[in-house]
Amino acid sequence: MNAVQRDSKKYIIIMTIKGNLQTLELANILQLLCNDQKTGVLTLTDGVSEVKVNILEGSIIFATSSQKKFRLGYLLRNDGIISDDQAKECFEKSQQLGEVIGKVMVTEGLINQEMLDKYSLQQVENILYDLFFWSEGEFEYKDVTHDLKGMKIVPLNVMNLLLEASRRIDEMSVLKKQIPNENMVYQISQKIDEIGDVILNINEWRILSFINGTRSLGQVVEASGFDEFSVYKIIYSLTSYGLLKALSPGADNLGDKSSGYSAIVEFYYEVLQIIHAELENG
Repeated sequence: MNAVQRDSKKYIIIMTIKGNLQTLELANILQLLCNDQKTGVLTLTDGVSEVKVNILEGSIIFATSSQKKFRLGYLLRNDGIISDDQAKECFEKSQQLGEVIGKVMVTEGLINQEMLDKYSLQQVENILYDLFFWSEGEFEYKDVTHDLKGMKIVPLNVMNLLLEASRRIDEMSVLKKQIPNENMVYQISQKIDEIGDVILNINEWRILSFINGTRSLGQVVEASGFDEFSVYKIIYSLTSYGLLKALSPGADNLGDKSSGYSAIVEFYYEVLQIIHAELENG
């Protein structure tokens, strides 16, 4: 639907599109906006979460989500770059000064500009890829002129985004055949004693640190702050390494020994976080 606004010299046509994701898929919406080189804001909601995607001349330049796990401070805290207290202080200052939180973090010396650019891009990508797993939701697009003063813009290519999203969807369908539901519970296996034979990255250590033989997969997703796709992929990898085993109702488990493994993993993850933060800060 097009809305027409009048100005003193000419008519300005502002395009507005509304609908739901059951009748018009996200990929088709983005392709339409990309092909028409639109500039505006696409807002999507599933009744719980709301996402705003800023588009400039057919390219995505930014995205925000109401979900805590997609906030910049949350991403930096997860990687051990900043602490909880630092994240809260920066958020409060950003509200007081009316500045974006990333700029506040750079001013405070917690991160440098290169780190801000890296994590800002990761933030936007995480938000967008998560959108493609929404099974339902409402959307609305409006033509809007963006105020880009003082902002460093790194446009995302919509076609590359769609290709990666398609790959993730296909991979997720394979993962869910191995991990059928979010109620599954995992415990650390005795093979953790041979961890020297397996090299894990910081994200794998993080997920491993949340495995205690009682948390469900859904609870691990919630506690970790990672998206469902990332957690399923890591769980599958750790299971393939033999470091995790799925528990069946009523099955014997490692009991206290498993708890001991969890404590060791948490210690290793905390150390790795410190090392990772120091490397990121140069």
